[in-house]
Amino acid sequence: MGPARASCADDGVTDLSRQMVVLRHETADRVHWDWLFARDRVESGVDMLGNAGEKRGLLAFRVHKNPAFGAGENSCRFHADAIPDHRLRYLVFEGELTGGRGQVRRVGAGWCQIKVETAAERHIRFRLDGITCEFAWQAVRAENNWQVTLARTAPGEALDLLTLLDR
Repeated sequence: MGPARASCADDGVTDLSRQMVVLRHETADRVHWDWLFARDRVESGVDMLGNAGEKRGLLAFRVHKNPAFGAGENSCRFHADAIPDHRLRYLVFEGELTGGRGQVRRVGAGWCQIKVETAAERHIRFRLDGITCEFAWQAVRAENNWQVTLARTAPGEALDLLTLLDR
């Protein structure tokens, strides 16, 4: 059975003015990707590598599976771990993490808008730099994680997001 089909229809004008980033996070025993979405606009000139007490303004998900679309498919499904919000520094930070937590490298960046954020659901629209379509991220709380349906605005060629980003 293939991935579920999902609509990318929008309920109004999408304001993709908040930053987002995808980080490849390598630890001693595994690799995963952290998808980070800014809740608010980040003003230009802000020192994002500032003090450690800065605001945790990034909605965060840990993804172990590479989101991929088959040819002609407009959506895919995967699980994402619920992880604590991250500090704004991770929009620009790359390198070794403190406390033996591994290292991170940016593999994608773009612009987003969080459209719904409740205890049970997260709906996010985003566009990744270098990829021509928009995406809709719909996450529904499952027992210990989120069930994510990722839809693209138009079906097309097969698209393996993280392989494309992680060049």
